[in-house]
Amino acid sequence: MMRAFNSPKARKRYVEGRQARLRAEVFNQLQDLAVNYSCVYLRPEHASQHRRGWDSVTAIDIDVAVKKVKAGQAKLLPETARQLHPQIKQGN
Repeated sequence: MMRAFNSPKARKRYVEGRQARLRAEVFNQLQDLAVNYSCVYLRPEHASQHRRGWDSVTAIDIDVAVKKVKAGQAKLLPETARQLHPQIKQGN
């Protein structure tokens, strides 16, 4: 469910929260790392926007993200894909 946002920055914080949760869940399922909530925002309204994004992730979202990472199509989580599938550099 998408919510109405007062500003583009509020939407950005919401999306950052979603992506942080998906990244944590992918690492949890593929590398057995713990899922811990953390937020860099100090202002309560900013932190709550980030938390709403974190809490909006469903089991279906997590399943889709894990399958994308395993298939190498992780456009949603580019940092995760790079860490799970490091590129081998070939010498000249």
